Amino acid sequence: MRRTIQLPLSGWATRDFSIAELETYLATVKPGYFEVSKDLVDGEISIKALKTSVNNAYSNNLVGKVAYAGTTNFCSTSGFEFNEYLEYLRIQWSQAAFLGASVFRVMIGGDSSVSNEIVESRLAQFAELISPMQVGIEIHGGWESTMSAIESILTSTAYGFVIDFQNLIESDLHCQDVRDCIPKERILYFHARNLPGHYIEHNESLAEQLWWCNKYDKPILWEPKKLSKEQILGIYNEY
Repeated sequence: MRRTIQLPLSGWATRDFSIAELETYLATVKPGYFEVSKDLVDGEISIKALKTSVNNAYSNNLVGKVAYAGTTNFCSTSGFEFNEYLEYLRIQWSQAAFLGASVFRVMIGGDSSVSNEIVESRLAQFAELISPMQVGIEIHGGWESTMSAIESILTSTAYGFVIDFQNLIESDLHCQDVRDCIPKERILYFHARNLPGHYIEHNESLAEQLWWCNKYDKPILWEPKKLSKEQILGIYNEY
């Protein structure tokens, strides 16, 4: 008997999928969160075809929510003035809105020469642009990866968090401190490199994943960054 795999894929993992591969994945896994990366939208498939697939997935109760994984950096702004960069973000937001996303996952980036006030102001302008879509900040080793930044986000904004276990381990943050600080309602979902039986990162603990999952009851999306698309599909075909 074939086993049923429960762990959805991250947007990074599906960034090179064809429409047929995406539709098979959605029908098989029925992910609570379908994270769509900007790379997928900007790739070879048509955003209209992707929209049709998302609509069909909603109609058949295959998808609970769509999250758009943007390509963002609120520190460097890719060398542009922020008013220009905000127009670039507006393009991504229009893609996310077209796909029916309720969450826009962002990377903040890291640059000590950019003040906290500037980063916070830029995030606030972006949040106002995309409202009522929710900002989801991924803990990714950037500006957000300090307890002072996390506490500031919690007390002064309504942004949610996407916690990447591997990036959390590699940051200067301590897992226990983050556990004690971020309430359940502010966590949107998790990224994990490891799947039971498939260890991609040996310093990422499955026990740690289980603790977070049991406490917060939020989706964990598999993001095996050392595997190719073919390897990922091969593993899913085992189930």
